[in-house]
Amino acid sequence: MFRSKPSLRRPLAVLGAAVLGLGAAVMVASPASAHHSEVSVKADCDTATGEWVLTWTVNSYAPPGVERYKLVNVVGKSFVKGEGTEFSLPGIAVTEGNSYPHTVGTPLVATHRLPGETNRALLRVKAKWENGHREQEFASAEIKLGGTCVKEEEPPPSRPPR
Repeated sequence: MFRSKPSLRRPLAVLGAAVLGLGAAVMVASPASAHHSEVSVKADCDTATGEWVLTWTVNSYAPPGVERYKLVNVVGKSFVKGEGTEFSLPGIAVTEGNSYPHTVGTPLVATHRLPGETNRALLRVKAKWENGHREQEFASAEIKLGGTCVKEEEPPPSRPPR
C-alpha cells in the first residue's frame, strides 16, 4: 500500500487567507473610528439660587498628525414640561471662517445655568478636522434633571436663650 506524505499546502492557504481577511478588516475599520467627538454633561443643584448648574465637556479625537479641529454644528436645548428652548454656550460654539481654533485632545468646557423646573437638557455637536475629515453624525449628551432643584429657604433668625 502506498501512502503519500500529508501536504502543508491546504492549511497554509487557509491561514494566509485568514490573515489577509483580518488585515483588510482592520484597514477598513480604522479610519472611520479615528476621528470622533464625545460630549458629556454633569449637573448640580445650586440650592442658593434654585438653579441647575450644568457643566458640558466636548472632547475631540483624531489620528496622529491631526492636531486642530473646529465645530461646524452645535445645538443646545433644554426642556421644561415638554417645551424646548435652545441655548448657546460660550466656548462651545460653531467656528466661523476657515480657522481650526481647537486642539485635538484638549477638552472644551462650558458651564450653563437652567431654571430649577428644567426636566432635561441636551447638547449635540459635529466637528471638522484640519485634514478635511468631517463628522457625519452628531456626538451628543443628554441629561434628565427631573425639575426638582429648589431654592433652600433661609432659616429664621435664632433667639438667644433666656
